[in-house]
Amino acid sequence: MTDTPMAVRERPILCRADTVRGFLANRDVLLVRLVDGDKWNLTAARCCLSEPAHPVWRLMRSECPYGQPGDRLWVRETWRLSPEACEGWSTTGPCTGWVDYRANVAITSDEGSALVTAPSFGAIERITTGHDPEWDWDFMPDTWRPSIHMPRWACRLRREVLHTWVDGVQSITEAEAAAEFPHELGHEYDGQKYPTARAAFAAMWDGYTKRYDKPEAPTSFASNPLAWFIRTVPVDAA
Repeated sequence: MTDTPMAVRERPILCRADTVRGFLANRDVLLVRLVDGDKWNLTAARCCLSEPAHPVWRLMRSECPYGQPGDRLWVRETWRLSPEACEGWSTTGPCTGWVDYRANVAITSDEGSALVTAPSFGAIERITTGHDPEWDWDFMPDTWRPSIHMPRWACRLRREVLHTWVDGVQSITEAEAAAEFPHELGHEYDGQKYPTARAAFAAMWDGYTKRYDKPEAPTSFASNPLAWFIRTVPVDAA
């Protein structure tokens, strides 16, 4: 009797423009995400940090919300249907057209585009017209759509999970932070430059996690909260 291979799972992950640009440049970007204090006993987890074989850690690794080695992540990023290619979406046959991606703006003169195939013309209508019969397809909106609203068919980047672990966020190294904030950009985040990539990462982390901050579970970089670390490679390179 042979073991049945486990199916590869695929799930979405929200990524900032810095992370997307790191992926596009083939840098070894380490994904770091806050551990949910509502799901896990953070106090118990911290007590076991030095014991990798502890049951708490085994359980956390087995239930990592970002997958297990071999699983895949599809990247959600800021996007829009290209206003320059409204005639590209067909109402019959394969519904193919162009999508723009905002992450490219900082590194090229255009938005960066990809030819994608939607499951149906109805999917395009829901995004643009809301089925408005008076919609003028010659005037597509040029507003950007948040990454949370990106459907799977508009995704251009997929990553395979190599390894996941949990540690205090301060364990991130200068080299790991530099994959997202490289020196050629001056370790810049949100329009401000920092002396090191790690300092830029700390500013980014505080800006992202402050909405989850609680007196009993502070999330600032200085408080060193627990974080998921996810190392990935492009799907085609795995």
